[in-house]
Amino acid sequence: MNLERFQLQTCCGKTAVIFKTDSPLSKSLIEFLVNNGYKELQHFTAAGLIYVENSDFIITGPLGSDRVQIKCKHPVGCDEKLNNFELLLKTF
Repeated sequence: MNLERFQLQTCCGKTAVIFKTDSPLSKSLIEFLVNNGYKELQHFTAAGLIYVENSDFIITGPLGSDRVQIKCKHPVGCDEKLNNFELLLKTF
């Protein structure tokens, strides 16, 4: 999977990180992330949304879209964890 990373300024001085993909996202991405230690919130999936989390990130986005938003739960070390997450997504 080819990715582009964007950082957008949001309210209160925070930054949102968005990964844009080269293809629409499907439930197979959720399965891939679950197999790599993320927890799926199934009521979001039933509503057509990606919402998975682990101890470091909350990952959200609409199914069928070409982008996901990543929120770091802990700002310390977030950049390195985002780099690792990007490498993980590239193996999808």
